[in-house]
Amino acid sequence: MASAEQYQVGIRLMVTYAVVGLVLMAIGKPWRERREVRRILAGKTTMFADAQTAARDHGIAEREKVLEEHGVDDDGTAATRMEDEDEQAGDVFINYGRPLSGIDESGDGKHWKS
Repeated sequence: MASAEQYQVGIRLMVTYAVVGLVLMAIGKPWRERREVRRILAGKTTMFADAQTAARDHGIAEREKVLEEHGVDDDGTAATRMEDEDEQAGDVFINYGRPLSGIDESGDGKHWKS
């Protein structure tokens, strides 16, 4: 059987961890908040914010490159024109638009040509 002293060691250890955690939380949170305010006032950024900015800039550059390759302006009218062209060409997954070759063009799309 385990003695009461063995349980007391475990309980003391858990209480110690809880107290240390509460002290760090009480001291650490205000310290981190003050540090964040100083960073913002100094105009400094974080590595995470810099990475987000770089990713956004890269995405914008890639988007402009793709639009330029297709001769499309970024005014929205070309996007509508391209969607209309896609509808006319059809959709390979649901055959929206033109019928697939080999399907009877009777309109129901259920009969195969023989």
